[in-house]
Amino acid sequence: DPLLQPSFLYEDKLLLKIWVERLSGARTFSQRPKSRCHHLLQTPTIDKFDLEANEVLVHTPMHYIETRLDEQNIYGVWADHTLCVEEGEIRIKLKRVELVNSDSHFGNIQLFM
Repeated sequence: DPLLQPSFLYEDKLLLKIWVERLSGARTFSQRPKSRCHHLLQTPTIDKFDLEANEVLVHTPMHYIETRLDEQNIYGVWADHTLCVEEGEIRIKLKRVELVNSDSHFGNIQLFM
């Protein structure tokens, strides 16, 4: 809910750029040493192909691994993208990332999935 919950999803491009620059800054002590991540994607599958609506729904299971110092977190993830064609180019219309075990307790996720 964009009105009741803070989320990067609802931020504009300028604010997202500021967040990313802040993570790279010299005064970001919570990121010393910096976190690192790795995405391992399975081959995407097309779940829906609708030419009339100009939409293609692509589903991609993946593992997301985040590491910092001696701590490593592994997440099972489903990523869904709704694609469309605009001016002859494929564009992302909607992106949804779901944790497989989203009902579990999680600490802070430091980077973007």
